[in-house]
Amino acid sequence: ASDSAKCEVSSVLLCGTKAALSERNDVADISLGIAAACLSSLPAQVSIGFRDEVVSVVCGLLAREECTLHQQSMLFGCLASKPGLGGKLPWGAEKVVDLVVRQSVLRFVGSLETSDISYAEKANYCCPAMTCLQILMNPSSDHEPQTNQPRLSKHAWAILAPLVLDVLPSGLERRRTNPLRQLTLDAVCSFWKWSYESTTPVEQSGCLILSCECFISVLAAIHSLKRDEIGGNTSEMDVRTVARHLRDLIAARGNGTARFLDMFSHLCSAYPNASSSQWQCFLEGYGAAPPLLQSLLEDGTIAYTDNIEHSEHLCLLPSILVSVKSLTKAIPFTIWLASDQSPLKMTHGNFSARLRQATMHLVSCINRLVSAMLGHLFLVQPDIWRHTSQLALQLCECLPFDENSLFLEPISRMVKTFGDVYVKSCTNQAEIHSISGNTIVGILSSKSGTRIFPSLGFVQFLLDNGEIVVLSAVVKAHPVILTRDSSLITSFCQLCRDLSLGCRQDSRKLSAVLINSYTQGRKRFRMRADILDDVTISLFSDTLYPILQALLIDGCLEVQLEAVSVFESLLWDDWQILLRDSWDPLCLILNKCHDGNDARVIISSCKTVGEVCTVCLSQNGREDDFIVTFNELVCGSMHDALTSENQSVRSMALFAVGNLSLASPVAPYRSRSCRPIRGLFPVVFLCLDDKSDKVLANAIRTIGHISRHIYGNEQCSANDPSGSACQLQRLIR
Repeated sequence: ASDSAKCEVSSVLLCGTKAALSERNDVADISLGIAAACLSSLPAQVSIGFRDEVVSVVCGLLAREECTLHQQSMLFGCLASKPGLGGKLPWGAEKVVDLVVRQSVLRFVGSLETSDISYAEKANYCCPAMTCLQILMNPSSDHEPQTNQPRLSKHAWAILAPLVLDVLPSGLERRRTNPLRQLTLDAVCSFWKWSYESTTPVEQSGCLILSCECFISVLAAIHSLKRDEIGGNTSEMDVRTVARHLRDLIAARGNGTARFLDMFSHLCSAYPNASSSQWQCFLEGYGAAPPLLQSLLEDGTIAYTDNIEHSEHLCLLPSILVSVKSLTKAIPFTIWLASDQSPLKMTHGNFSARLRQATMHLVSCINRLVSAMLGHLFLVQPDIWRHTSQLALQLCECLPFDENSLFLEPISRMVKTFGDVYVKSCTNQAEIHSISGNTIVGILSSKSGTRIFPSLGFVQFLLDNGEIVVLSAVVKAHPVILTRDSSLITSFCQLCRDLSLGCRQDSRKLSAVLINSYTQGRKRFRMRADILDDVTISLFSDTLYPILQALLIDGCLEVQLEAVSVFESLLWDDWQILLRDSWDPLCLILNKCHDGNDARVIISSCKTVGEVCTVCLSQNGREDDFIVTFNELVCGSMHDALTSENQSVRSMALFAVGNLSLASPVAPYRSRSCRPIRGLFPVVFLCLDDKSDKVLANAIRTIGHISRHIYGNEQCSANDPSGSACQLQRLIR
């Protein structure tokens, strides 16, 4: 039959069921069965009017008290069809949720809480109802543009939002607890319990997977709500019982193990606090059984070692890795792995010691898995390697790495193996090579990155092959590594020089990126109170600065922007050398603050000048002549920028003047060093009338810093050409 004929037959049978319900149940059963069969065979592309009719009629029938459980089950089957809830309904989410969930699904599931019906019957009747709930809970295929997370369906919002908004007749809004949320969670948990406690494996398998899928949809929605800071109340669900059920099901290694692992990872994301308290169920052995997650990882390691390409263990590996990542993200390691001086006690020993031992075992298992992957890289699928990389990065971000950390050595070995994979995959496995590079960059940028040193051979590989992205991350995290071998310094400088001479602007920009990463790394190294050696200091002024000079006048604006930002990271040691014989290096960056350059370059230059002022003037022992010349040059350049038509330029110029005023030492009023700063006060004062809030805020800040250098009228000389003291007095009044 054609689709139009099926639609017509379905409509007639559904409408005919209304009369049959009050007269003959057997006729109603037959008509509903045929209607359900017709609807299930229809495509999703049917008219909106027909979908509206199906849902309206079915929900009306579900509200009839004379419907039997079997008939209600078939009606939910009609709702679960493609023309039902699977299509785009013309109604709002609240109406659909009220008709389907509140009036139908929850009432139907609640009626099954009786001892007169067997577990198998309950599950069979609940399956179509829970399928309807899952359809409403599932997010659309669209993703959020900023987070790349699935969008939360509008029906899930209506069902699980903790609060609902009522508009009173007076027009006032009133918030109240959403009753559907707790009722829906109770229904899903009840269905899960029924499924788990079914008397035979056959009965259990019939509904357990559906229960798991429905649970996953609900947990994913709660996690999305939690990202908006309105989800995940630990008192609304018995997470402990669900987690222990999942442990037993995963340990059984049945057909649904992958989905149970996925459900556990969603449970950790939706309820991290409650899930992390069950860590011992998954990371410690219980009875004669080994630790669950570690044993699953070992199965994957064995599969790679034995070259078993289509092993079921390798099929499970993505779900295993995601579960481990979710659990380790939920556990507050830095709090729980406290010092043994004041341990958190449990009934069976030191809690901190137990968790540390279990985590060390987990890291060791991951190390063995990564090593097995390295040895059999041709077997490794990119998707599995991506999950492995994400887990490694998660461990580097969540584990504590103090000076005496026991995790430092095994994590360092793991990162070294990732480096070996990066090298080995560079020729014929581009995707794994890219994933490995991104992971190494992420690890070096994490809090543990400064404690994990790459090998010299790995750095040499990066230099020889021009791996700029990873090399930039290495020199930013460990700038002193270049000085460990003279050949590394030579190769690094030659690479920067070659890139700067390239014909393509991307190549020249990469040269500036490398130099910027190196200077940023030195600055961070110095901020940690570490001592930089002479070679690391002199490398910039002797070799890299001449390259940077050419990049600053490059015809490409992107290259200029990257080159300008390098000066933000320079140390006082650099400026001592650069300004020893001439002020040209400072003038080079000051000239970028005006003279008709692109607005983006001017803004970046003014910001950089502000950082330079802090570095060059905040140290004690500066000579007066140095301060006078420095202030005159900076103030002369900033005067033009302060009168720019671009509000962002004015804002950054105010930032630079504020930093100059704050860093410059206070001197007597007649001193030449303060005169240039006071001369800028009238221009800064005018910025208080600026229409831009950003400019106004920076003007207020700058006036506060300039006022350090302005004395009261009684201390001013009769000749006050700038009138700054008088203006300040008026401002105070």
